[in-house]
Amino acid sequence: VYIETVPRPNMTLSAPYNQVCLGYSVPITVEGAMYYSWSPIFGLSAITGSVSHASPAITTDIRLGAVDANR
Repeated sequence: VYIETVPRPNMTLSAPYNQVCLGYSVPITVEGAMYYSWSPIFGLSAITGSVSHASPAITTDIRLGAVDANR
């Protein structure tokens, strides 16, 4: 059995606002890894990639998964 432990990516997340009003959108940008996965799928302009625009219809927690070059 071979087990490899790799460090977590050191990511930087940025958005011009930490809240968005109904009917508006806010861009969320992340860097520091190679691949990204955003959720939930509703209220986001993209579910993969380093940029997604959030325009949720209700209060929503946005989750981000990331994988860097190590795996």
